[in-house]
Amino acid sequence: MPSIYNQADIESFIERINKLTPASAREWGKMNVTQMLEHCRLPLLVVTGELKAKRSILGYIFGRFALNQGLQQQQIKRGLPTSPEFKVVDSGDFEKQKQQLITILQRFGKSGASLVSTQPHPFFGVMTAEEVDNIQWKHIDHHLRQFGV
Repeated sequence: MPSIYNQADIESFIERINKLTPASAREWGKMNVTQMLEHCRLPLLVVTGELKAKRSILGYIFGRFALNQGLQQQQIKRGLPTSPEFKVVDSGDFEKQKQQLITILQRFGKSGASLVSTQPHPFFGVMTAEEVDNIQWKHIDHHLRQFGV
């Protein structure tokens, strides 16, 4: 499986991201393309510890089960609920959001698992670096496919 800790694999994400435009249309879901870029960046900030997010009660109850299900699947299913911390209301500037996502992905490609903090994910809880890698790769791939790239 590709890895967010591998620079060559990150380059494949960047190639796909660079195919997006402000007019890119979603194939499913509610977010526009600019919201999606920020939505993909926020969980990466959580796993680095740069964004603090409070653990949800549903996360305590179902988080580990949901993580294990996600780790076993080839791709993330459409229509799954989003943690409130990762819902993006304001679209912001497309180019800025695009560059910010690319920048954090490049950081992961260069620094690898050393970027992962011990801070619990707001839904999944404490994750290993391997679990972060697996689920973040699938999450970003899911949303790029959502916009046809």
